[in-house]
Amino acid sequence: MFGASSRRRLLPAVAALGILLSGAASMAQEGEERVVPNWVPSLGFGFGIQSREINGTIDAILFEGTAGPPPSTSELPCQTIPPSLPLPIPPVPGFCDASGDDNQASDGGAFNVSAQILGPAWKSAPWNLRPRPFAHAGWALEFDSRTIVETGEIPSSFDNNPGQPDLHVRLRANPNSIWYAGGGVALQMPIHFTPVFVKLGAQYMEERMDAIGSIDRGLAVAQGQTEVFTTQNAKGLVIQGAGPSFGVEAEIWRFGPVALEFVADLLVTFPLAGSKTSFDLDEPAFGGDPPSCRTNPSPTCNPPAHFDFDADNVSYFGIASLRFGWVGY
Repeated sequence: MFGASSRRRLLPAVAALGILLSGAASMAQEGEERVVPNWVPSLGFGFGIQSREINGTIDAILFEGTAGPPPSTSELPCQTIPPSLPLPIPPVPGFCDASGDDNQASDGGAFNVSAQILGPAWKSAPWNLRPRPFAHAGWALEFDSRTIVETGEIPSSFDNNPGQPDLHVRLRANPNSIWYAGGGVALQMPIHFTPVFVKLGAQYMEERMDAIGSIDRGLAVAQGQTEVFTTQNAKGLVIQGAGPSFGVEAEIWRFGPVALEFVADLLVTFPLAGSKTSFDLDEPAFGGDPPSCRTNPSPTCNPPAHFDFDADNVSYFGIASLRFGWVGY
């Protein structure tokens, strides 16, 4: 569940957050201890890095109209039927085994907006930690898309080879947004010049993501020119999960009733539901291709490609943000 690829991608971000936090704390002016009131509502804006490993499978035998001599065995898995014909020959139906599977980390950045309320301290707690309850919630807009598995040739390399179909099949993850809500305990560290809290808690999270399957086919339209036909299908997922959260926040400036805080959070989420989907996709048609299987099922139709998308892995969401808290006059 804890993928090595996800950890490798997230560790540099966590280290960077630690360095930024140390620098932020050093910006605080030394002096009298800043008193934190019983209730502190705050609003934060930041940037996050999300990572989750995804398993993808493509199961497809795709057909292609070809012309010219049949390919040699070195060109498998794409080949023509029958294996030999006299020249010149008319277009011959060909087929290509475009199946494949892979496991990749779907990771990328996100803009995050969050709100938090910090409760009153338990002043008689041991070790002078003064624990406080807190509750927080946030929403993040993700903006990265990742290829999970692909087979065939990249469309830019389609070379108008008459003896072998030019095909490209891809399954990718397109994360859209995240929202989360949770709470826990914030422990105030015994640091006198500025309030610093270590937060331990748990959260519920929902991530909206699209699984997108696509097929590209190349068609020779002129000498040395290939036109690419594309079809795709998308399936939306709402991945529900829960897990622990870890955070550190430090007040770096106070101006009047407002405190400026630097916050670093790490949300670890185990999926509960909605992390798997499967769907079919018809091959793009052109020229004299047979009808699609979806609209005209028959023994001679183009069989659809089948995609399996499995995001049943742990999600890591690291967030660095600036938060504005109301501490009163």
